[in-house]
Amino acid sequence: MNNNKNKYQYGLSLVEVLTAFAVFGIISVSLMSIFTASVNTQTVILQNQAIMNETNYVLDYMGRVIRLAKYDETGACNMGSGNNYYLSSGSIQFLSWDQTAGASGAYVCRKFYLSSNKIMEAFSPSGDPDFSRGGIELTSSQVKVESLNFNVTGNPRAGDTIQPKVTINFKLTPMGRRIQPVPEITIQTSLSQRNLDADTP
Repeated sequence: MNNNKNKYQYGLSLVEVLTAFAVFGIISVSLMSIFTASVNTQTVILQNQAIMNETNYVLDYMGRVIRLAKYDETGACNMGSGNNYYLSSGSIQFLSWDQTAGASGAYVCRKFYLSSNKIMEAFSPSGDPDFSRGGIELTSSQVKVESLNFNVTGNPRAGDTIQPKVTINFKLTPMGRRIQPVPEITIQTSLSQRNLDADTP
């Protein structure tokens, strides 16, 4: 009678326990890998979205302002360069129309430049490059601006009869958690001022 009772009281063997733990470990590692990959993918998507949002805003804003530039007759804003735009170590400054300046709008001296990996704008309502209002950040802390370059071609005042054209080139990468390969975008675009730079007959 006792022998029959003990027959049904066997537990799991060591091999069975180890096998169960091994299977559980394999499943756990697989699930963790899938979860980590999903989180990384979501992070990259959000970083790319942030980069695109920043790029669209900066290009739209700088493009609108640069197109409203005009020739600096006095040479105060462009440092007497004899051109519509003055370039200096990754920055550009020029006279541009500002609807908010004065009672009915006025031309102000503007400057776009790179500082602490952010694209900045400074402007002087007096038309000269004192930039008393300091710099305004055009890009947020979500992105890092690796480089910013400007190039200007054309200067009718110098006799080449070519309308001034500004080429903007900059590179953005995300801030925060950086997953390899790090998302980045390099943008280059060219635009010219809205008003023809020509002397009226």
